[in-house]
Amino acid sequence: MRGRVAVARLRSTGQVPCRRSRAHRAELTFSVSHPERLLREGHYAQCPSSCAPVFLGAIVEYVTAKVLELASDEARRSSRRCITLELLDVAVHSNALLSGFFVTTTISQVAPA
Repeated sequence: MRGRVAVARLRSTGQVPCRRSRAHRAELTFSVSHPERLLREGHYAQCPSSCAPVFLGAIVEYVTAKVLELASDEARRSSRRCITLELLDVAVHSNALLSGFFVTTTISQVAPA
């Protein structure tokens, strides 16, 4: 217990650097270690760069935020309070850029009105 108190005291003075995850250092909400593991297990490159999983995490976070923003706009237009799967489907397929990515994807089993 004494060791932890001493380390905490040193950290508060700035003498010992705090451990932070790569996602925290990159100011991302999404994990960086998960895309890294998928890159390694998928054998997409012999030696993936250390920046590649950070970049992939940032891309996934951006696309997710964009889809949720479009779905919330669609919910507001249809005067609903919750984002449903149908609203996600309509939002993705009504956007010109995202509809190209999700051309063969069906998010909801219900056909949009």
